[in-house]
Amino acid sequence: MNASCTGLTQISGGAGGRQGDYGISDQLRVFGFRVGRLKTGTPARLYRDSIDWSKTKPESGDPLFFPFSSRSERRLNAPQVDCYLSYTNERRMKSCRKNLDKSPMFLGVH
Repeated sequence: MNASCTGLTQISGGAGGRQGDYGISDQLRVFGFRVGRLKTGTPARLYRDSIDWSKTKPESGDPLFFPFSSRSERRLNAPQVDCYLSYTNERRMKSCRKNLDKSPMFLGVH
């Protein structure tokens, strides 16, 4: 089953409200593939204007684009947007560690 999670709330389906791809894992097993799960740890969404960008470091994507699928177009359909690297402090880390029991990633919820 595919699910979207917000906190401990799960909603069946694909990412971003799209339809799920049910049965693909079972079909791959039938064909002899070993199937597992990855924890992607999708970050929280933040309001762009609430961030002091002067305290971050831009991290650009690769200049040469390689599509994941052979059926994908060989060009980007949307402009690339930089990611930004930031750091935290011990006070924030203490808060994160204290609340790991509320994190789906660390609870094995997927």
